[in-house]
Amino acid sequence: LWADSQPNSPVRIWDSQELRVLKEISIEDILKEFPDLDPIDATLGPIGFVPGSYALSVNVSRNWIVVDPMTGKPARDILAGRVLKARSLAWDPLRRFVCAISHDSVATAYDVHSATPQHEFPDRIAAANWSRDGQRLLLGTVENGLAIYDSASWQQLRHIACSGRNDEGSCDISTDNRTLA
Repeated sequence: LWADSQPNSPVRIWDSQELRVLKEISIEDILKEFPDLDPIDATLGPIGFVPGSYALSVNVSRNWIVVDPMTGKPARDILAGRVLKARSLAWDPLRRFVCAISHDSVATAYDVHSATPQHEFPDRIAAANWSRDGQRLLLGTVENGLAIYDSASWQQLRHIACSGRNDEGSCDISTDNRTLA
């Protein structure tokens, strides 16, 4: 499956073999399924598949939801069908956790299935990314540092100071877990 989203348009789910649209999910469809979302000025934003799953995460007016892409209904096995108020998400590749960064730069790790908070990180966070093995979480701080956390204990393993400021940056870990960017 492929998915795409354009401003003021429905999310489209594609058959990647036949290159045809299988399903369109409109903002109205989503608001029916998630009544807690504010319908005033509701818009669809960035989308992305949950690693190791067919579930699709969709940003709706500064909130993240997870839906079954073929029905548009809440994916109850991921985030228990709940809404996360966040500007960005970083999914653990092992599907245990999701790190949500709020609009005020607070990062919280949640259990993927129950949506219960597991750990709130102390720094103001601009970006998050997981190691490929899911054992480490890399956080880029607003003050332009990098922090590495262990996903089993939530202990900070290392902090690297950098110069400048990073309000809306990104961070990544190489596939061999040896290089940070």
